[in-house]
Amino acid sequence: MLKAVLFDLDGVLIDSYNAWLPAFNDIREAYGQPPISEKDYSAGVWSRPSEEIVARFFPGENLDKIRELMSRNFSKHIGKVKLLEGADKVPAKLKKMGLKLAIVSNSPNAMVREVLQYFGILEFFDEVLGGDDVSSSKPNPEMVLAACGKLGIGVEEAILAGDNEVDVETGKNAGMKVIGVRVQGDYRVEKLDEIPAILRKGI
Repeated sequence: MLKAVLFDLDGVLIDSYNAWLPAFNDIREAYGQPPISEKDYSAGVWSRPSEEIVARFFPGENLDKIRELMSRNFSKHIGKVKLLEGADKVPAKLKKMGLKLAIVSNSPNAMVREVLQYFGILEFFDEVLGGDDVSSSKPNPEMVLAACGKLGIGVEEAILAGDNEVDVETGKNAGMKVIGVRVQGDYRVEKLDEIPAILRKGI
């Protein structure tokens, strides 16, 4: 029986791409590095695990320090984040269906909570996990397994909603079904508001 839905954040509930690019380049500037192009950011940074990003662009630097800088610089650009269609309604509908909700994002926890609070939807989520809450980011299954543990449920009682191959791989690694948002998972939706109907049919 399904008891919970775990949500990736970016590309599912929000679009923060236009905030992360300048925030990332702010960090590069602080380290005396030139800014990277949108093309290079998209190919080498976006949706990649924090460990990989730090190793490639800030070799030798402390992972937690870079994450802290990322959160701090993101805050300066939070006005560029967009709430995606349905993100302010679907969580409420799922809660009314008696489901527990959690966020599982590779972004730092403080940043995740800040943006959820900014859009007034933090209250819908029973648990929020960020990349700094675990030792290994997605697609390692540690984060989704930890979320299930905090929610007091088994992996088979949860489903993951994500928008990219990292999320699909995370679900497979955890033995959890995945609703792909504009990407192929065990189920696929084009819009967030299609999720409640799929869950009502039974997973």
